[in-house]
Amino acid sequence: MEDIARQAGVSGGTIYRYFDNKEDVFKAAVRETLVSTVNRTEEAVANHDGKVDDLLRQILGGWFQSLVGNPAAAIPKVIITEATNFPELARFYIKEVVGPARRDLGALLSRGAADGKFRRIDPRYAVTLLTAPLVWFFIWQESLGAVDNEPLDAEPYFNACMDLLLDGLRPRGQTTA
Repeated sequence: MEDIARQAGVSGGTIYRYFDNKEDVFKAAVRETLVSTVNRTEEAVANHDGKVDDLLRQILGGWFQSLVGNPAAAIPKVIITEATNFPELARFYIKEVVGPARRDLGALLSRGAADGKFRRIDPRYAVTLLTAPLVWFFIWQESLGAVDNEPLDAEPYFNACMDLLLDGLRPRGQTTA
């Protein structure tokens, strides 16, 4: 907590006025960065009347861009590597971040399937497959990317992912022109 206070430029006692422990600080950081971003998805899905593939690209692009160059990009790596050591925090992350993403992107995928724009696929697995390349990018950046002589550039990486993912969602025989 002293390290957190020092980074925030306040005294250790000040931190304890707002948070009981490091877990509470971590939850606040997740809510401030990832949860607030994911929560905007529900409204976007509910109010969008355009092409589902455009909205999917917009949502995932917004999530991705919100983390490029953001220290919060390390959160998924921390959660994944420490889930068994801190199961309460892992459950919190699933409830606050993964759950809403599954729900909202799943609704979008179901809408796309109903419209004939996407193939029918179990949304739970499809959402995992859609978000995995984005999470992987930030895990890479926070680990092997630090020593990679050929670093990945965020924008081309994201565009390549979206091209592959959207083509994979289309009904068989349909691909982008």
